[in-house]
Amino acid sequence: MTNKLRVILALSLSIAAAGCGGNDPLNVFENDPGPPTIQAPVASTAVSNNPTLSTQYNSSTLSFVFGLTGGTFSAFAPARGLITAIEISNTGYLLTIVYNAQYSVKVGQLISTNRRVGDFVEAGSEIGTVAGDGIHKPLLQMIANGSSVCPLSYFDATGLQIVINTGLTQPCGP
Repeated sequence: MTNKLRVILALSLSIAAAGCGGNDPLNVFENDPGPPTIQAPVASTAVSNNPTLSTQYNSSTLSFVFGLTGGTFSAFAPARGLITAIEISNTGYLLTIVYNAQYSVKVGQLISTNRRVGDFVEAGSEIGTVAGDGIHKPLLQMIANGSSVCPLSYFDATGLQIVINTGLTQPCGP
């Protein structure tokens, strides 16, 4: 195939791919156009086996931090979507999962991750591990239209129960 044909083919495919999602190019995920119902990034079994779990709410970043102690625990994707970023800092890995063009979630302070940028994850699938060392606490942040929002009103029943069971009163509302 000549270079000219390759360029034409590449442009045609790019134009076709750009139109696949209609107004929302991320609609190829087939997620609802509205907000996701999110899960806690830690399993309820980790919570029930961890009597010292605490949940903290950071009002400046509008995020929840789940304080586990005693061992390592699996971390799970809170929503279905595409991993678009993995940042590494002194507190661990921070994964950004895009749900649709309006909503994404961030899960942070993982000590390891088994995922890469470009991976598609289902809600509840394992995305890494967190340490129950009191330092690396799984963090959950919800993003709507590019800004942090309180994740509390987006939790599923189990995630909400985890927050309630730790004694945290509702720090923010829908």
